[in-house]
Amino acid sequence: MRDERFVEAHTEKLLRTQARAGRLALCAFALLLAASFVFSTLSIASLERRLGPLLDEAHEAAQAGELERVERAARRIDAVLRAYESAMKIYASHRDITDLMRCSGELTALGASGERDDYLESIAGIRALIGMLEENNRVCIGNIL
Repeated sequence: MRDERFVEAHTEKLLRTQARAGRLALCAFALLLAASFVFSTLSIASLERRLGPLLDEAHEAAQAGELERVERAARRIDAVLRAYESAMKIYASHRDITDLMRCSGELTALGASGERDDYLESIAGIRALIGMLEENNRVCIGNIL
């Protein structure tokens, strides 16, 4: 009888310890998930703050036919995206990153000899992909499920 009580007490203590460990692991996971959401939101906001004016400048210059100005803006856009590329790998799909970098590369490759419509198409593509990154990383039930 005494051995049974000892086994029961030991089993109960073990179960309590496992329950605590499970709660701790769940809390750690929730904190990690929250940190990931915060990081992605801040990173995308920072990227958009840096890219927005450059994309506006490139668009205005393309509309005005100032191809050298577009070329300078395109190089700066590409540099910003390359700086954020490794951070984006944490919260964006590799296909989205590849598409974004391809659009940026196309914009840069147009140089000062590109066609106005090609510039505008590449700029619009970059804007659309940044918008998609924002939408995909918005914290909402639909994105979590």
